[in-house]
Amino acid sequence: MILVPVLLMMSAFVVDIGVQRVARVDMQSLADVVAMDLAWELDGDTASSLEPVMATRAAESLARNGGTVGSLDEPPVLEPVLGQIVDGFFVPVSGSEVPTAVRVTASTDVAFAFAGITGVLGGDVSRSAVATASSGACFRLGSFAAALNSGDSALAGVFESLMGDALGVNLKAIGYQGLATAFVNLDALAIELGAGTIDALVSQGNISVAGLLSASSRVLSNQGDTAAAATMGTIAARVTAGLTMSVGDLVTIGDGSTVSGSINALDLVGSAGLAATSEVANGNNFLDTGVVWSDPWLSKGDVKLSVIEAPQQACGRPGGGVTARTAQVDLETNLALELSGEKISGLDVRTSDGTNKSNIKVRATVASATGTLSGMKCGAGTAADPEEIRVRVNSQGTSASIDVAFLLQGEISTNGILSAAYLNSLNLGALASVSLDLNLSVEAGAVLATGPRYATGETIYRVPPRNYFDPEPSLDSGEAVSIPAPSDVEFAASSTARLKVKLPLVPATYINLSTAPGSELGQWLYGDLADTVLNGNNRIGISLANAVENVNKALDPVSALLGLRVNGSDVFGVPRPACGLPRLVG
Repeated sequence: MILVPVLLMMSAFVVDIGVQRVARVDMQSLADVVAMDLAWELDGDTASSLEPVMATRAAESLARNGGTVGSLDEPPVLEPVLGQIVDGFFVPVSGSEVPTAVRVTASTDVAFAFAGITGVLGGDVSRSAVATASSGACFRLGSFAAALNSGDSALAGVFESLMGDALGVNLKAIGYQGLATAFVNLDALAIELGAGTIDALVSQGNISVAGLLSASSRVLSNQGDTAAAATMGTIAARVTAGLTMSVGDLVTIGDGSTVSGSINALDLVGSAGLAATSEVANGNNFLDTGVVWSDPWLSKGDVKLSVIEAPQQACGRPGGGVTARTAQVDLETNLALELSGEKISGLDVRTSDGTNKSNIKVRATVASATGTLSGMKCGAGTAADPEEIRVRVNSQGTSASIDVAFLLQGEISTNGILSAAYLNSLNLGALASVSLDLNLSVEAGAVLATGPRYATGETIYRVPPRNYFDPEPSLDSGEAVSIPAPSDVEFAASSTARLKVKLPLVPATYINLSTAPGSELGQWLYGDLADTVLNGNNRIGISLANAVENVNKALDPVSALLGLRVNGSDVFGVPRPACGLPRLVG
C-alpha cells in the first residue's frame, strides 16, 4: 500500500515536468510568432515613434495566438524591446535611433500538481525571440534627369558638352531625354553583368563603361521599356573604346545591405561618364567654355571646370552606414588684363615685366556634400500615408579666390594721406615741401567663402508632396553656387614708399616710410587706395567684377546640373523605399 502513494507522487512529478516543458515550447512559439508580427512594423521609423505601436501590436498578436499552457487566471506576459543586431548580438536602442530588430520575451506561470495537491507549488517560464526585417531605401544627391527635365537649354548644353568630352558621344544627336523617366533595376543589372548581387556588383573592380551601358539597355528591354533600351544601346555603341570605371563610384551600399534598388537611366549615363573621366583621365577638364568677355581690357579666356569625383547614389538600411556624395568641381580661369595708360589716384599702373598685361586669376572649389541615410518610412505614397527617406547632409561651403598683381608708381601729394601732426613729428622744417614717392608692388587677392565653412542638417524627402522627380533642397538653402563679388579683397603691398622732402636750394632728400597696415601710410594704402583700386571706376575694379560675373555664367549651370547648392545639395529619393519580410534571427 505504501507503493501506491509513491507511484502517485512520481506520476505527478513527471506530469509537472511535462507541463513545464510544454509551457516552454508554448512560450517559445508565442515569442517567435509575436516577434515576426512586430518586425512588420520596422519601417525605418525611430524607436520613440515605434515604441507605443509595439505594445498595441503585441496585444493584438497575443489575442490571435492564445491557448498556451500557463496560468488560467492571467494571460502570458509579452515584453517587446526595439534594437539592432551588432556583431551578431541584439543591442537595445531608444529615442531617435532607428531600430532594425525587435526582441520579444513571453512569460507565464505554471502551477504544479506535485504530490497530488494542485496549485501548492508553481514555476515561471520565459522564452525570447529576435526578429528583423530587411528594410531599406536609395537616395541621390543631385540628379541629371531632374535638372534636364526643367527644360533649361543651358543645362542641356552643359550636359551634352560634358558627356561629349567624357564619353565621346554626341548625345544631342541621339535624343537622350527619354532616359530621364526610366529606371534600371540594380538586381537585374548585377545579374546581367555576372555579379549576381548588388553587393558583388558594387565591390567589383573596373568594368567597361560600354559594357555597363549595354547591360543597362538589356535590363530596360526586359522591363518593357523598349524606347529607353534602344537609346541606351545607341549610347553604349558610341562610347569611346577603353573607358573603364568602378560601379562603386556610382552606387554605395551600407554594411550588410541586401536591399534592392534602382537607378535612373540618365543619371547612370551621366555618372558613368564622370566616373570614367575621373578614373581614367585623372580628373581631366570635362568642360572648357569660351566665355565672351564684355570688357575692353580683358582678353577672351576659357573657364576650365574639372570634376574631381562623380556624384553617387546610395542604397541600404538606416543605420547601416549608407552614404553618398555629390560631385566636387574645381574651376580655374586666367585672363590677360590690359593696364597700358591707366592711372589710379594719380599713380601709374603697370606690370613689373613691362608688358603692361597682368593676369587676373580666379579659382573656385565647389566641395562635395555627403549624405547619410538616417531613417525611412514605408507607406502607400498618399497624402494620408506618405513614405519618407531621411538623409543627414554634411556640406562644405564653396571656396574661391581671385587675385591680380601690378605696380603703382609715381609721386603724389601727401594731402589726405599723412596728417599734419605726423609730418611735424618728422621735424622737416617750416619751408619744406613734401610729397610721396611710391613704388608699390601690389597683390590684390582674397579668399571668397560663400556661407559657413561647414553645415549639417537632416533633410526629409516625403512622397507626397515630392514625386521622385523633384528635389528637396537640403539645409534650407535654395541658392545656386556662385562666387561673390570681390568687394572685400585683401590688399597686400610691398614697397619702397618714401617721403620726398625738398628745401629751397637743397637737393631733395628721402625718408623711408612704413607701409604696415597699422601705420599712418598703411591706413591709407589698405583703406582708401585699396577701395579705389578694387571697387572704383578703373580697369582693375571693373575687370575683377566682370571676371567674377563671367565665371558665374559658367559655374551656375554646372552647379544646377549636379544639384549643388550653397552649403547644401538637392536630395532625391529613388522609388521606392522597401520594407521586406521579417525573419527570425535569434
